[in-house]
Amino acid sequence: MQTVIKWISEHFSDGFIYFSIAILTTYVVWFVAWVYFEKIKGVNKKVDSLPCAKHEDDLRKVEVQIEKKIAELPCKEHETAFKGYDSILKNFENKFSDIDKKQDKIIDILTKHEDRLGSLESNMTRVITILSIKDISTATAFSLKHSPSQLNEMGVKLFEECGGEKMLADNGDFFIKLMEKDNPETALDVENKAYEVLLSNSYMSIFNHLKQWVYNCPDWEIDSKKYTITMKDVCFVLSLHLRDMFLAKHPSIPTREE
Repeated sequence: MQTVIKWISEHFSDGFIYFSIAILTTYVVWFVAWVYFEKIKGVNKKVDSLPCAKHEDDLRKVEVQIEKKIAELPCKEHETAFKGYDSILKNFENKFSDIDKKQDKIIDILTKHEDRLGSLESNMTRVITILSIKDISTATAFSLKHSPSQLNEMGVKLFEECGGEKMLADNGDFFIKLMEKDNPETALDVENKAYEVLLSNSYMSIFNHLKQWVYNCPDWEIDSKKYTITMKDVCFVLSLHLRDMFLAKHPSIPTREE
């Protein structure tokens, strides 16, 4: 090998040697690329020809079988099971529908009872008021009928000593709102409603200091007779002031005969 190299170097110049090596390298690269390209072309031809006639027939048969299986779904066994589930679901749907209907009926019944209870409560309040407002002894003892009714000397004393002024100052707006719910149209309606609202709500804690005062209040002497102060008396004297407060807030209600 060394002898060949020595011979070449003696008979050829360095430039020629380098040129020959370049030509040889270029040829080798081209040859390798050509071989690779031919192989790629062969692969592409094979890919383009896929599937072959035999495999195409086999694939078609498989495709037909798959389509047939899909068309047969569900099978009779599963179809029967599905129908059973449909029946169960329909039964549940019917039961829920019945429950909804019963629930609606119950709501209607409760609503009617609620309305009746509200009406009953309102009627009971009115009965209590009527029975109480016809208590002539209270009106006679603490008011003067001067169209409209006004507190007499004993009524003014009771209003001052029981703390009526502070009671209405603190809670007058609350009582007026309760009165407004019934929308009284005349001054007499306002007067009766004021007494009704005070007496019917005397169970509330805002009345506790008044109850405590009544509990400790000794008998009074009115018209030379002993008189025991009650919550009805206190509510009555407060009601005349509450009446005037309500009328002042609603000047459209007539107070004089036209």
